[in-house]
Amino acid sequence: MKDFFAPFRNASVFCILNWHYNGSNLKSLSQLNTLVEDVILQPDCKQEDFIGFSASREAEHLDNYTDNPESPFSPKDGWIETLVSISIPADNVKHSSVDAAPKYEVPGLFYHPLIEIIKSSFQEPAAEHFNLFPFEEYWVSKRDPTGKKEQLYLEVYTADTFIEEHKRIRAQPCEPGCNLETIVVAIMCYLDSMHLTSFGNAALWPIYKWFGNQSKYPRGKPTSFTAQPVAYIPKVSWVLEWCLKSYLTIIIQLGDAFQDWYIKTFRKSATAEVITHCHRELVQAIWHILLGVEFMVAYCHGIVMECADGIMRRFFPRFFFYGADYPEKCAPSFFFDVCAYDSIL
Repeated sequence: MKDFFAPFRNASVFCILNWHYNGSNLKSLSQLNTLVEDVILQPDCKQEDFIGFSASREAEHLDNYTDNPESPFSPKDGWIETLVSISIPADNVKHSSVDAAPKYEVPGLFYHPLIEIIKSSFQEPAAEHFNLFPFEEYWVSKRDPTGKKEQLYLEVYTADTFIEEHKRIRAQPCEPGCNLETIVVAIMCYLDSMHLTSFGNAALWPIYKWFGNQSKYPRGKPTSFTAQPVAYIPKVSWVLEWCLKSYLTIIIQLGDAFQDWYIKTFRKSATAEVITHCHRELVQAIWHILLGVEFMVAYCHGIVMECADGIMRRFFPRFFFYGADYPEKCAPSFFFDVCAYDSIL
C-alpha cells in the first residue's frame, strides 16, 4: 500500500502540514517553522502532556493568573491600580467651587510611575546606545563651491529644542553638593484607543512612551520593543457613534452606569456636551496622577541614578512629543505646562 502521507516523508510532517493548510489562513510558513523548532522539538515537550488538552481551559488559567502575586502583571512588577475621581457638571446647576461639585469615581486605571520607567530604562543594557548629549549635524554638498552648510534634523537629540533645553538645564544652579553631569530625558507619549475584537466592545486605551534619546531607527522597529505602556485608561463603556446629518460628526457617549448615576444625582440625563467634558476631565485627572509630586520634583531638581555604563548622572525628564489619534487628539488640549510647577517646588 502506497504511503498515505506522500509526498511528505512521514506521517508527522503530513499531520502538521494538514493542520497548517486547514482552518485559519493567517498562519505563515515562518510561524509553522517556529512551532516545530520552538515547541515540538523542545526536549520538555511531551506528547502525553496534551492528553485532555483544552485551549479554552488553559486560556482561562492564564486570565486568572493575573491575580496571582507571582504574575508579571502584579503590583510587584510596578503596576498600580487606582480610582480616578472627576467633578461632574450639569446644565443650570451651580456649585460654590469645582471641589463642591459631585464626584464620579472611575475604577480600573492601571499605570506605571514615570520615574520608575525612566530609572529602569536608563539602567538596562540597551541604554548604552542612548544619546545622552545633543549635538548638531550638518551636510555640505560637494557640488556647492561655497561650501554652505545645511543643518540636518534627523533625530530628537539633534533638534534645536533639545539642544536649547540641554543648555538651559546646564546653566541653572547646581543642586547643593552635586557636580554630576545633567542629562535631558526626552519623553515621547502617544495616546491611542484600540479595539481588541472584530465583534463586541472589548477595547484598551493605552498611553505609550518612547525616549527621544534613542535613535528613531530602533524606535521604529516593533521587534525592538521600545514602546512601553505607561497607563491603561479605563474605558467607562465609551462608545463612538457616527451620525450623518448635514455633515459628519462624532458623539462620545458614556455607558448606562454613568447615565444612571447622573440621573440619580441631577434628575436628568447627561447631554453630549457634558459627556465630552467628562471625557476630557478623565484624561486630565489621569495625567494629574501620572505627573504626581515625585515626577514634579524630578522635573525641577532631577533624579540621580547610575547609568548602564556605571556612571552617576542627574536626569531631568522633559516632554518633547504628545501624539494622539482622533478623537483622542481633543484630550491633549488640556495638557498643562509642567513648567508652571517650578514656582511651587
